[in-house]
Amino acid sequence: MKKLITILFLLSAFISNAQNTLDNIGLTNAAPASVAYSLRQLSTSYTGPLVRIKVSGSFYDVYPDASTKKFSLNSKISAAVSPYNAGVAAAGANALSTIISGSTDATVAIWYDQSGNGVHVFSSSATAKIITAGSILTMSGQPTIYFYGNNSFLTSSTTVNYSSQTNATVNAVAQDVASTNYISGILSTGDNGGWGLCYDPTSTIKGYWVDASGGNGALSNEHSKESKIVTGTIGTPASGTSSAIYINNILKGTKTPQNIANGTTDKIYVGSRGNFAGRQFIGNISETMMFPKTLSAAEQAALESSQPQFLPPSVTVTGDACVNKTTLTTASGLTAYAWYKDNVVISGATSNVYTPTSIGAYKVEVTNGSYSSTSITTTIYECGRTADGRMTTVEGSTTMVSRDGSINNGKGVTESGKIVTKPWSYGTVTTATGRIWLDRNLGASRVATSSTDVDAYGDYYQWGRSADGHQTKYLTNNNSSGFTNTKSSSSVPSTDLWIVPTDDSNDWLSTADNTLWTGANPTNNPCPAGFRIPTEAEWSAENIANVGATFQTNGLKLTLPGMLTNFGSGGASYTAKGTYGQYLTQTAYTTTPVKGGARYFGVNGSNQAWFDQNYYKSHGMCVRCIKN
Repeated sequence: MKKLITILFLLSAFISNAQNTLDNIGLTNAAPASVAYSLRQLSTSYTGPLVRIKVSGSFYDVYPDASTKKFSLNSKISAAVSPYNAGVAAAGANALSTIISGSTDATVAIWYDQSGNGVHVFSSSATAKIITAGSILTMSGQPTIYFYGNNSFLTSSTTVNYSSQTNATVNAVAQDVASTNYISGILSTGDNGGWGLCYDPTSTIKGYWVDASGGNGALSNEHSKESKIVTGTIGTPASGTSSAIYINNILKGTKTPQNIANGTTDKIYVGSRGNFAGRQFIGNISETMMFPKTLSAAEQAALESSQPQFLPPSVTVTGDACVNKTTLTTASGLTAYAWYKDNVVISGATSNVYTPTSIGAYKVEVTNGSYSSTSITTTIYECGRTADGRMTTVEGSTTMVSRDGSINNGKGVTESGKIVTKPWSYGTVTTATGRIWLDRNLGASRVATSSTDVDAYGDYYQWGRSADGHQTKYLTNNNSSGFTNTKSSSSVPSTDLWIVPTDDSNDWLSTADNTLWTGANPTNNPCPAGFRIPTEAEWSAENIANVGATFQTNGLKLTLPGMLTNFGSGGASYTAKGTYGQYLTQTAYTTTPVKGGARYFGVNGSNQAWFDQNYYKSHGMCVRCIKN
């Protein structure tokens, strides 16, 4: 009897009878939600946690941050609880940051339902990711949950009965990353039937679509890897209402009513279409909710107008993308703007319009009220034509020689005169872990054909520096003019020379800065837009042991480019080309374990892979980029 009372108590802790009005997102009590999951507080009436996370085997409830009302490192957490599905734990005085370090990962055990119906979704294995290597996963700068495989979906223990309903609206802010099944479920009811919202990466249905008891309803008929606001309405023959689907507030498709067969004891699934194997969504979901009616146009507009923070702001390019001849513009009327060049904020650039004065990758962070979001990057080039159309001397072309008469393979020039750095494009590789990597080393001209393919070695970077030209200095010429002993006082050096310290700091900076290259949006990031330097944990998860023997089956196709060392009067030299590969991580050191050391992932052609920090920031090592 005592055991039964305990079980009933635990269940009651997760069930609330009070319907919460989702007033934080502009809805009234005329639009009650059936279920509502988000990483922000949707209702002023909801005072519970957003999620329960698993950190190093312990479980913590995480409450909305007091100022932003969303999941952040400032969010208050409960004391550790056990087991994973124990009753809700009250917020304590500690912030989430007190249990998170630069190497901490966190996954989701419970996503709490904020509707007031208490239909929380669980995972006993808690594998959906929310924090990686100390950084909260984000979608357009907002916190998100990454569902990445067969076991990372969440499902409710509380059952629902929607069998008598004739209409519904389902909404999600989601981003497909690597879904494979044409019925990749984002939110669904029932074990084998019911309503749902799915994504099809194939051409079977194609794009986001409304699921209606096994019969597909309205579909968007478009694929996308960008974050999207998706709203689907479901109608039955009894209601006479067609199904419809909207992407980013735009109607994409309709379909006549489907026969609906919700059960009386269904479950809710997030990240999967029911309990079918292989029908999991592989991507990011920041929030998803369902309503027991078709939302009115005004209600849908109110809901969707609260969600653009999850979308990257658009940037309009006026001009030819050349220095001093191009204007970048984003939406006006927002609270604040901050423009960035190569991930460094531009002082004074705080309006919705900016004119770039130097080459680089530009983006804008916009703030509207308490919400912020960051655009994708726009590359601005040095051009071979002046503003009045006259040609100027263009150096660094693969089809033209430099002024000293030598061919420079580091850059190319387009027909319009833009100088572009090599390679012109990268592909991607999705590994068994669900992570997306570039298909070659940064700067490599092709995907490797073997572990000793010299054309796939790529460029050599000093830890923390951007792609400022230093990385290609010694690719074709080991001369003594390619470096300087004068250390940089800024994280953006005024030179493209290799900077080699003469003291024992082992650092190219006069004042060490180990924050460069760290986090989800690193400073001086040399990777293409949307990619960054990997962490040690991300390298380790790939379980790479033997580059030489497993090259043909290893999706990353790592090479053995050695490293660049030994600067002196005779210039630089390469160490262990064709024998070892040293790939940089986000981590560097100022004092211990190695003064001015850079943590790297090492591989060789036999049966070894390792991590070490016995080389310096001033040395040159290769980079393989990973998707944010």
